[in-house]
Amino acid sequence: MKNILNYFKKNEKYIGPIFMFGGFFIDSLTLRRSDLLAENLLLLFYLLLAGIIIMVINKYQQSRYVSIFNFLLFFTFGGLFSVFTVFYVRSSAISASWPFLILLFGAMISTEFLRKQYQIFNIQISVYFLAIFSFLIFHLPIVTGIMNFWIFMISGLVALTIIYFYLFIIKKFINKNILFLKNIVTISMLFLIVNFMYFLNFIPPVPLVMMDAEIGINVVKENNIYKITDYKNDSVKLLGLINWKEKISLLPNQRIYFFNSVFAPSKIKTEIYHVWQKYDTKTNKWQNVAKIPINLQGGRDYGYRSYSYVSNYSSGKWRVVIETGKGQVVGIHNFNVEVINNIYLLEDVIFKYK
Repeated sequence: MKNILNYFKKNEKYIGPIFMFGGFFIDSLTLRRSDLLAENLLLLFYLLLAGIIIMVINKYQQSRYVSIFNFLLFFTFGGLFSVFTVFYVRSSAISASWPFLILLFGAMISTEFLRKQYQIFNIQISVYFLAIFSFLIFHLPIVTGIMNFWIFMISGLVALTIIYFYLFIIKKFINKNILFLKNIVTISMLFLIVNFMYFLNFIPPVPLVMMDAEIGINVVKENNIYKITDYKNDSVKLLGLINWKEKISLLPNQRIYFFNSVFAPSKIKTEIYHVWQKYDTKTNKWQNVAKIPINLQGGRDYGYRSYSYVSNYSSGKWRVVIETGKGQVVGIHNFNVEVINNIYLLEDVIFKYK
């Protein structure tokens, strides 16, 4: 045991970053869906383990083994926020949700770079509350099948109830020197910050995930497969996910179709919107052209498929924002429109989606 302690102390600055970034990379590749039992059991295990470790650290602060438990706490919090970051990033457009994503990512990397601060109980309990709250935000919609303001508020109230009860247990049975009121104030402030982000639509609409998106001149469903017709252009896709310089060429009287699929757990039925926007070069702002409601039904592995179209368009920069009724952004698809008089030189291409 002594050799293990010496090894941790000697190589602590190298072991931590390797575990943190290695774990995040593995999570990004192996985690599948936020509604699967295995993923949720993993998160519950992490949450329970973190709660136990915090108790042990504050019960045996003078023990020579406390450094091992501190390392376990860093590892556990790092694992939790690594999973949260992966799930929330998948359910968001980074440009719309970056403040909350920074909060989660910051909580993850802080376990490595703010280790001295993590020995302070107030920091431990605040990060633990954020972990519980982040879990409940997407877990309750999965369990209830409902995504709305009230489910979010219930998530916050349940998280507050759990953490206040946890604080009471620690104060009464573990460490009577803990300043109860100070921790209540810090947790309440964090609760208000997360709620503020929710009302500004900075929190991604987990567990919704945009899976496919495509622009075309026609959409046809044949044998349960959607076929999107387009003209060959100079679109470039990075790893099939990010569109660069995507352009669609059309005759003046054609329609522009937008097809996409959004994954949702089986119980969820909700309304999302395709918000068509054109960039106004005079005001340097995006202007709404159309807002089309889509009734989303969850439970399909490849996502719920839907499409919309507009016919009142002009050349320029366009995008379709996929958002919830509250305005939380599921995804954004950017493209350029080119209106031309003849199209005989262009070749038809067809994209197929299950």
